[in-house]
Amino acid sequence: NINAVSKQYINAENTLSVPGRTLLDVGARYSTKVENHPVTFRANIYNLTNKAYWAQPQLTNLALGAPRTYMLSVSYDF
Repeated sequence: NINAVSKQYINAENTLSVPGRTLLDVGARYSTKVENHPVTFRANIYNLTNKAYWAQPQLTNLALGAPRTYMLSVSYDF
């Protein structure tokens, strides 16, 4: 998944801005059966390139975006 955002202005006069950003997220899923029950394993990496960026800039505040984040999950149907 590629998420691209262009430059964003952060004041009413449109004189201050934060640069645009492009973030890359990747994931994989594997489904199988364990003791005849469906099981799904998932792995995701968000912000794969570990890019520093301003997340959701607004007129009153700035927040640093999340660094590279790893997520693992298992779903088991019984």
